[in-house]
Amino acid sequence: MNRDLVINNGDKILDVVYNDNFILVNNNEYNIKILKNYGKGVYSLSVNNRIMHVQMKKTDEGFKLLHNSFTYNFNVKDKSTAEFEKYMQVKSGAGAKGGSIKSPMPGLIVKINCAVGDEVKKGDKLVIIEAMKMENAIASLTSGIVKSIKLAEGSVVEKDSVIIELE
Repeated sequence: MNRDLVINNGDKILDVVYNDNFILVNNNEYNIKILKNYGKGVYSLSVNNRIMHVQMKKTDEGFKLLHNSFTYNFNVKDKSTAEFEKYMQVKSGAGAKGGSIKSPMPGLIVKINCAVGDEVKKGDKLVIIEAMKMENAIASLTSGIVKSIKLAEGSVVEKDSVIIELE
């Protein structure tokens, strides 16, 4: 079974498809095998039959990869999460606040988990949208105060419609 991911290192966005046999990064195929796990995130890898040693660390923002005295910071998201985030317009910066939360799909607003004036944190699930008989939780990508709620529970929402504005 193939798995789809999006990797973002700040400069580039990479589309990744992988399974047990290969990794496809922006349509370039790589044969990657873990040769040895030394613990604490240190690995020996074979990448297209080239041996390399890396260290991987989890950070608050995602991951840090150390290789040959270079550090690469990146985050990894599944394809659907990355697609949702395209529709959540957020100001840039780690401490960004505010922005608009838009519907990533047409559907029915089942639940709104906030009210005007509420303080919300990054990751709070603010809206539940039902689409194609599935409920989708839409989380805030920033912290802020709910400035306005444009639609009510039970409303039909179109793709790209603003649901909540944060300040």
